[in-house]
Amino acid sequence: LGQYIKDQTKLRSLKEIYGHPDNIDVWVGSLLEEKVDGGRVGPTTQCLLVEQFKRLRDGDRFWYENPSVLTSAQLAQMKQVTLSRIICDNADDIRRVPHNAFMNTDPKKFVGCQHVPRISFNPWTDCEEEEEIPISFSRQRRDTSSKSETKFKQRRKDNAEPLKKASLLKTIKNLEERIEELEGTCSKTEKKEDYDEQAVCIDFNGQVRIDKEVWSHPFNSEENKCAQCTCKDQDIRCILVQCKKD
Repeated sequence: LGQYIKDQTKLRSLKEIYGHPDNIDVWVGSLLEEKVDGGRVGPTTQCLLVEQFKRLRDGDRFWYENPSVLTSAQLAQMKQVTLSRIICDNADDIRRVPHNAFMNTDPKKFVGCQHVPRISFNPWTDCEEEEEIPISFSRQRRDTSSKSETKFKQRRKDNAEPLKKASLLKTIKNLEERIEELEGTCSKTEKKEDYDEQAVCIDFNGQVRIDKEVWSHPFNSEENKCAQCTCKDQDIRCILVQCKKD
């Protein structure tokens, strides 16, 4: 115990209270331990923290370093992300930052945002051109002569043409369906133009009233009284009048 707590006064106090090192409360003992080099906690607390965070990482199936989460190219880009880069991309008019934003750095040693590594999203881009094109002939060891290379490229190109044509036809079909959908939306909008060209009101029952239209309905609070309403400049104005007898 003396190698972790060197203060003799603390050791004597622990002996008087707990009697044996095995009885010492882990929280009390860890607070009294000498700090590790470069740290702010003792070896016991350091061990607990490291072990806990290690288990949290290893038990997380979505942890970004797991082989099944990201490709090697994506992982390489993720590791380029720094707080300095995040500040450059999101803060207001900040053009110079420290290399390590967590360290207290002399402003004279700040670097321009253009020198801070930026993440590339190319590894996340799905490009059809990068997909392997199936070929009809079996793979053989290719001759490195120029004649054989030219023949191989031509056969590869011939096999790629049907795929490109099929992809183009699919794109055209999707565009035609989208155009048809937009035309249907436009036709529905045209039906509403009559209301859009003139000022209208919506009364309390949800009915559309045209400008300067006058209508009446019974007023519940007073007998033989009706509310006479008028639509004017998209505003409904009502007054109490004597109800007309049918």
